[in-house]
Amino acid sequence: MTHSLRRPGLAVVVLLLACGHEPRNSPHARADSAKASIGAPPSTTIQPFDTTDLVVAGLRQGMDSAAVARLLGPPDSISAEPDGRDARTKLVEWHYPAVSISLGSNGKLGGVSITSGAVATKRGLRLGDSRARLVSLYGLPADTTGQAWQYETVDGLYVMQIDFLAGVVRRVYLGHFYD
Repeated sequence: MTHSLRRPGLAVVVLLLACGHEPRNSPHARADSAKASIGAPPSTTIQPFDTTDLVVAGLRQGMDSAAVARLLGPPDSISAEPDGRDARTKLVEWHYPAVSISLGSNGKLGGVSITSGAVATKRGLRLGDSRARLVSLYGLPADTTGQAWQYETVDGLYVMQIDFLAGVVRRVYLGHFYD
């Protein structure tokens, strides 16, 4: 007795799903396609960017300037510019060889810019890494504008902004978004 399948298309779909393949228009397949276009590996379980990712070189959001100085010593230089949100205050930057620290008007750490390949993010991203490496560590960004990619915490209070030059990471900022 011979058996024939009335719906060969359904059998193929069932076999593909059983083997772990997804239809081309599924969200995972679209994400894998986007990753492949920048040379990134297919989907793996990547934790979303969150506040635990904000720790860099022992620096934590909200540390006061005295704690930063105890950890890193005195800065090599200091710069200040007007705070666009409040004309009476300034945003202060402490510059070190591998990082720059953004201090808010309250004197507390509001952000860290990684300025050297000697320092990595908590997940291991360094200056000089490729977009594919970034995607393998953090997934796809919440936003892209030109040569900048941005990841945000779920509450939108903190960001990681990555600036690229010739396809490689040239600057990493983690902290509050100051505009």
